[in-house]
Amino acid sequence: MSVQYDGDETRNEKQARSLERARKRALSSNLMQELKEEYLDRPMEYSHSSSNTLKNVISQREQERQDYEETYFTRLPLEKKKKSSFHQMTLNSIGDQVTRFEDLSVLHGGGGGDYEPGAKKRKKQMMEGKKKKGGGKGKAKGKKRKFK
Repeated sequence: MSVQYDGDETRNEKQARSLERARKRALSSNLMQELKEEYLDRPMEYSHSSSNTLKNVISQREQERQDYEETYFTRLPLEKKKKSSFHQMTLNSIGDQVTRFEDLSVLHGGGGGDYEPGAKKRKKQMMEGKKKKGGGKGKAKGKKRKFK
């Protein structure tokens, strides 16, 4: 089945789509969610990160594990890999919630349309920051030990 090609997007269409994405991102930000909870007349809903289904699945497994441990008064062993991934996940989520501020000027009709998410940039910076292990035997070049 062939797909119809409508041609390249014009600059205005790209800008409008970018503005719409920024608007949706601003409306779904943590700051806006907290303001909605504070000022709307709805009952409070408590959930552990309802925006991310993977985190929900992981937190559900952790809850099941905790229920089992409390019911049978025993501790289940935890693999190092799972422990480190859980630790990393909690650190990342806390950091994202604390340091992430969205550009809310989009909601007021201001600019903000030129804002693009920095996920690729952040990933690139992380890759550049990793140190590469050098090859060889671990000795500095030019310094050779002499045995007598």
